Amino acid sequence: MKQITHVTDRIYSKADRSAIDCTVTFDDGNTYPYTAVPNDSTDYGVKLWTDLLAGVHGSISAFPGVPQATLLAAFEAHRTRLAEGGFTFNGMTVATDDRTAIYLGNMKAEARENPHLVIDWDSADGGYVQLTAPDIIAIADAAFAHVQKCYSRGKAIAEGIKAGNFNSVAQITAAFDAAMAA
Repeated sequence: MKQITHVTDRIYSKADRSAIDCTVTFDDGNTYPYTAVPNDSTDYGVKLWTDLLAGVHGSISAFPGVPQATLLAAFEAHRTRLAEGGFTFNGMTVATDDRTAIYLGNMKAEARENPHLVIDWDSADGGYVQLTAPDIIAIADAAFAHVQKCYSRGKAIAEGIKAGNFNSVAQITAAFDAAMAA
């Protein structure tokens, strides 16, 4: 059986610490890059994994991950895309960009003053519909709720990034999308 005689350059290669990249030297003198995993198919690989975790070959460097500033920037961009990406209200696509938000706020104020108001509305999917004052108020309230949900759900994600709980943009996007679906 091959024996590992020396191990250097130990670093976790996955954020969940399920793999360790290192350089190993075998008893025949050959040196190779190696990824140690708990379920290695070789006896020396399983022993290497166990020894690495036990500290036999020294400390293991942390997974380098993505810089926090990059993760926060990606998070903010994704949150903005979701917040401004619109939503569906009773089968109609409603935009939630800044211009539409201002317009909805003004229309809601007018609808409260004029309960008999009826307008023609160009939905985000290109179709025109007539909206009554109660429709306008309901859509404006739903738009506010949609945007607020993006920021409320985003708060936990941002705190997780700052705490080091995310190591990739893909993790952030998946977590945010799952939170929005809940």
